[in-house]
Amino acid sequence: MGNCIYLSDRNCELTYKKREHVISAGIGGKRTLPKGYVSDQANELFSKYELKCLRYSPLMIERARYGPGKRGSLNLNSIDAPDVLSLQPLMESSNQSYVCPLGFLFQNQVYILPQIVVAFDDDLKNFEAVHVRSTYQTPGNIDETEFHSRIQAFLMSNHRVFKKIDVPYNTSRRFTCIGCYKNFWYICSTLPKFDIDSWANQIIEKKPLEKIPIDYFGNVLSKPVFKYTRAIELEYFAPIFIHAKNCFNVLALFRGSAFVRQKIFDRFRQCILTNTGWETVMMPSTKIPHGIALWLEANIHDHEHVVVIYAENEEVMAFSVLYGKAWGLFKLGIGYLGESFSHAVICNFENAKETWYDSGLPF
Repeated sequence: MGNCIYLSDRNCELTYKKREHVISAGIGGKRTLPKGYVSDQANELFSKYELKCLRYSPLMIERARYGPGKRGSLNLNSIDAPDVLSLQPLMESSNQSYVCPLGFLFQNQVYILPQIVVAFDDDLKNFEAVHVRSTYQTPGNIDETEFHSRIQAFLMSNHRVFKKIDVPYNTSRRFTCIGCYKNFWYICSTLPKFDIDSWANQIIEKKPLEKIPIDYFGNVLSKPVFKYTRAIELEYFAPIFIHAKNCFNVLALFRGSAFVRQKIFDRFRQCILTNTGWETVMMPSTKIPHGIALWLEANIHDHEHVVVIYAENEEVMAFSVLYGKAWGLFKLGIGYLGESFSHAVICNFENAKETWYDSGLPF
């Protein structure tokens, strides 16, 4: 049993099978809160907010450039379900007739999925089907023999499970890409009504795996280079949710579950639960005390995540930094009557090191 720091006031039975990462695991956090601090129900609620922040806010750009992957790993092979998108080859001319293969970005490198590219003619009566190989192939991914077996089983199955990926580029080429990463299938197509059921047998008959080009994109560039596009949603333009939850989790770790379940934190807690009302708890970073600003300047290195917690003048405040970029202040609670305190955590995901400062900070 536990007392969830987010949902303890709910009239429902809560479970505590998982542990909550203090700093989000999606950006490299390692340490977890004690079991019983955050319920499975709260975790499930937060996962949708967090996923959108990681994929549709500017955090997506930072994660693609610097990492990390699953559970903070910088090992490509630890990624089970990457953010697969359609990739656009960079063209040397104005030619718009190109194929956009399936792939993903990790630490500023593009990786192509093993895939079948089906390129149709204009009237869709004939097509070419080839198995794409590339020097950018993901290391440690399934080999040709396994891909041959999987694509055959996938195309012949009556119960295909796959994710449809949009092609956000302007190309006159009529194509469909069918790719696999570990145990997941992805399909992108410029045919608005492409139906895999209608084409599966014909693709198999083309025997695409019997003619494997060294580089399918070699006729475009001597060394294929790709552009990766992801739209940023205005709702998640600033990844406030992850900043805020990191701050509240850090406060809980340092001060305890009973402390953060006080009513003075109810407004901030409600903002996290609903991912709304941030304007009531946010302050501009220019309001950060001078002493904290000096400490941050002396202790933060490039790309690190930082949370600073402090209490003064009956207020509990938090300052959050992600990927070394200054952000702003949160007012976690108003009406605190205890002794002043200060805490901080610096998370360096590149060396999987977290440094915790529980007292005595020179603010």
